[in-house]
Amino acid sequence: MTTTRTTAGMATIILLSAIAAVSSGCRQSGSRTAGTEREPAVTPRDAPREVEAPLPPNWDRVLRPQGQPAPLPVGDPALDLIPGEHFPRLRTYDVRHYRIECSIDFEKKTICGTVTITLTPLGRGFERFELDASEMRISAVSLESVTPTPSKERPSEAQSEPPRGFAADATPPPPAPSVSKQALAFVHSDPKLAIDCTAVTTPLGRGFGPQDTLTVSVAWSATPRKGLYFVGPNPAYPDKPVLAWTQGEPEDNHYWVPCYDYPNDRATSETLITVPEGYRAVSNGKFIGSTSDPNAKTVTWRHRESVPHVAYLLSIVAGDLVEFKDQWKEVPLLYYVSKRDADEGTVKRSFANTADIMECFSARFGTPYPYEKYAQVVVYDFIYGGMENISATTLTRSTLHDARAHGDALSEGLVAHELAHQWWGDLLTCRDWSHIWLNEGFATYAEAVYYEHWKGADEYRRDMAGCIGAAIGEDRWQYRRPIVHSWWSDPDDMFDTHTYQKGGSVLHMLRFVLGDEAFWKGIAKYAQDNRGKCVVTDDLKRAMEDSSGQDLGWFFDQWLHKAGHPEYKVRWEWDEPGKIACVIVTQAQKTDAVTPLFRMPVEIRFLWNDRDPVTRRVMLEGKEQRCYFPCEAKPGAVQFDPAGWLLKTLEFGKSKEEWLCQAKRAAEALGRQEAVGELGRQGGDDSAAACIEALTKDGDYGVRTAAAGALGALKGDKSRDALLGALAEEKDSRVREDIARALGNFGEDPVLAALTKALNEDASYSVRSASVEALLRAAPKKARETIEAALAQDSHHEWIRNAGLRGLADHEGTRALELFAIWARYGGNPHSRGTTLGALARLGKGNREVEDLILSLIDDPDFGFRRQVFGTLADLGRVEAVAPLKRHAETEFDARMRAAAARAARKILQAQPAYKVASLLQEARKLEKQAEAKEAEIRKATLQIEDWRLEARKKRLEAEQTPIPR
Repeated sequence: MTTTRTTAGMATIILLSAIAAVSSGCRQSGSRTAGTEREPAVTPRDAPREVEAPLPPNWDRVLRPQGQPAPLPVGDPALDLIPGEHFPRLRTYDVRHYRIECSIDFEKKTICGTVTITLTPLGRGFERFELDASEMRISAVSLESVTPTPSKERPSEAQSEPPRGFAADATPPPPAPSVSKQALAFVHSDPKLAIDCTAVTTPLGRGFGPQDTLTVSVAWSATPRKGLYFVGPNPAYPDKPVLAWTQGEPEDNHYWVPCYDYPNDRATSETLITVPEGYRAVSNGKFIGSTSDPNAKTVTWRHRESVPHVAYLLSIVAGDLVEFKDQWKEVPLLYYVSKRDADEGTVKRSFANTADIMECFSARFGTPYPYEKYAQVVVYDFIYGGMENISATTLTRSTLHDARAHGDALSEGLVAHELAHQWWGDLLTCRDWSHIWLNEGFATYAEAVYYEHWKGADEYRRDMAGCIGAAIGEDRWQYRRPIVHSWWSDPDDMFDTHTYQKGGSVLHMLRFVLGDEAFWKGIAKYAQDNRGKCVVTDDLKRAMEDSSGQDLGWFFDQWLHKAGHPEYKVRWEWDEPGKIACVIVTQAQKTDAVTPLFRMPVEIRFLWNDRDPVTRRVMLEGKEQRCYFPCEAKPGAVQFDPAGWLLKTLEFGKSKEEWLCQAKRAAEALGRQEAVGELGRQGGDDSAAACIEALTKDGDYGVRTAAAGALGALKGDKSRDALLGALAEEKDSRVREDIARALGNFGEDPVLAALTKALNEDASYSVRSASVEALLRAAPKKARETIEAALAQDSHHEWIRNAGLRGLADHEGTRALELFAIWARYGGNPHSRGTTLGALARLGKGNREVEDLILSLIDDPDFGFRRQVFGTLADLGRVEAVAPLKRHAETEFDARMRAAAARAARKILQAQPAYKVASLLQEARKLEKQAEAKEAEIRKATLQIEDWRLEARKKRLEAEQTPIPR
């Protein structure tokens, strides 16, 4: 599953009411919902038993922003959220196959049908079992048949722990004869459907066991609010196509079909989906065929997935769809879009690299693509970037783009991420959500792997640098937690930057530790050994150790089961007589039970202007380490981790001369990019000359964009002239965009003319958008003219018009409020509504009219926009927003939305004076307790010292009174 890479992640654990819960001895059972931030803890539907789950050790260090005190509760269960500890769900049966026969009514937004489930008990005495089935109507349950389970296919203890109340079968009894169809008693108590098999008459008069395979059918109907979503035209958006699509991860498919909805069970599947004539249905697996019913005016579309998979990967997309075809070897590649988007050029632009990505991953992962087909289905109003349903990925419509946007809005990252999931997440699936990084971290890393294959090593390193930066950002500004972690309010809490970008960064570092050959050998072994299985992190560790011959316990412990990252402070010294460079490395992070001192190898590179660089690899461990390196001459610069392998922060002060040397001599683009960026802050003619050379001669676009930004900061005639020349000559729109932005720091007529030309004539939407921003800074007196030109231009995702709207807020202020109110309302351009809301937020602080307008949007029908409104209200801090936010915290169906509303309400309440006083009192009490504890320690130590003194006096007297033998 993919979200926008520029955000901190789609899931956030918010710990509220912390110290109060601990001090009162609070113990909370695990909780479950579905979203990014969570609702109040409740008993989990997947709990195997009642669990008294204490808060984890050091929880306040792990699950809250670094360096901040634990928040006080606000005294409202709807707003105070505490996570619970979650354990893998215990199974009593193994699902073998789902056959789903259903009909979709687009007008009524309903689904109905029969699901036939083939399952095998995991122990003897199997009499009752449960399916997950939320908010649906169950009309009948029947046992279709019972057949003998072939011996080689019977579940064993190796496949699943025998459930409580069931004995492991050492010697199973003989297979039971078939049993004919019988109605079964059932009780549907949302979210569980309990099915009773005790009334079934068996020839041997016994309950079922692993020797039996049962086929049970359930007839159901539902009007889902979750799991299955309907899209269609409405008065605000009359051009929307008719669509219905499912989204199952993490545990949402049981809102539209009864199933075992947890990731530790795998089954094959078959779907028969009936829709009105003229509509198409796409599902998992091979397309078997379609059957028309002229009388009912319907068509039934049938698909079969022969590779077992977990239930959340079941998928249906139905509606106004058009098919496009491609091929990779013998695998059909199918692309589906709505009829209004059925432009072949657009589809090919978005998915042209699919076959190449499949070839790359099949080779890299050591396992060819394993399914009958691969479909990519583009839908409207999708709540994520993409979802890796087995053999049939669902994608956001935002991935489609026209020819002009192609250089700036590439789809390859999203396509690669979801395609990688067909191995990591689908062929191998995490056994429970604490190991979700095995799905998402792998898919995130695979994006960089494809960039390496497609664009080269520098692009791979740049992508990984972005992952490392995102991981550090979430750790610093939101919370710190181990990657493998079982504390959450809802499984979706785990879908955060720790799971995605930090997980990918761990694989990046593991590749560095082992080297390419051993790493890829281990990845292939992990895939082959665990194909078709539910996996945990130790399965990966075992494969990597077996392939490399190394003990990797230290690596997995510090990076996956502990938290944080090394914070290096580096300096170096030169011993001229001995010709020795000494590099001093300190780990400055605060260590505790959660955050260790890290052990990691690192490369240190020495650069000279007149000779080849020298790279040395050392193992760092401990608080401070001095590393000595003989050199023929004093280095011109020293680089620490020059290729960017380590997830770290780095404080390494360098002179301008060192930065000039690095800008010229660094082998990796990241090193040159870092150097020219720093030279922009250093200033001086020599810095400008180096940046001009980088802008005009460096072969890497990232270095050129950094040079453009540096020259904009340096200013001066030479910088201006170099930027103007590059704007006219540069072929890469990503570089031209930064050049245009840098030129906004100059106000001369030639600059204004060049930016105006770029705004009206450049082939790139992103360059035009940057030109709007630059003109507004360079010529504020002509702001109205610039804004009008921007608002008149159509572009991909409204990039140009949005730049104009931001300028309108900055330069026109509340005079443009009426226009903003029109643009923000439901029915406005969906790509501009968020920008408009942001503009209103900038105008709104303290302006009651603007605040009222924003508050009026709190019930907006659009999922993402409504969530943005919650955050905006939190930033404005208006107390009147607390009540409607609390209402959403209690009534939103999606848990991410409930938690977002709760978080916003808490933020407002916490800014009130009463809360601040309570927080200060809390800190005062904490300090008083610490002082009392220290005083007690001092008293105890004083008494101990007095005891020692008395004992010493006693020994001295005994010595004086003891006669000395003569």
